[in-house]
Amino acid sequence: MVKAELVAAVAEKVGLKKSDAAKAVDALLAVVQDELASGGKAALAGFGTFEVRQRGPRQGRSIRTGEIISVPAVQVPRVPGRAAAEGSSGGGVGVARMDWLCGGERPPPQRFPEAVSGLGWW
Repeated sequence: MVKAELVAAVAEKVGLKKSDAAKAVDALLAVVQDELASGGKAALAGFGTFEVRQRGPRQGRSIRTGEIISVPAVQVPRVPGRAAAEGSSGGGVGVARMDWLCGGERPPPQRFPEAVSGLGWW
């Protein structure tokens, strides 16, 4: 879902004009960004906690040359979801399964769309 789709969904669910829903989404994102920039956390009950984590320096490999390079320490945003915290082995670490946002189980992924598989390329 891209931002425009989020705005349209919020507008439909709440019964607002898209311009008003866009202002609300922009305000929410601005508040979360400001909080993260100041070093804080933004917790949304039932969804997750937006936070900034420090990733330490490490050794990497250049894709182009194959040589070992030094990757500096960086700060990265993180959103551990409620589903990950309640999940089995993650204990809140890793990527949250977002099935509960979709209202149930997702359909199994298709390897090739029907339009492409009929062309005989695969």
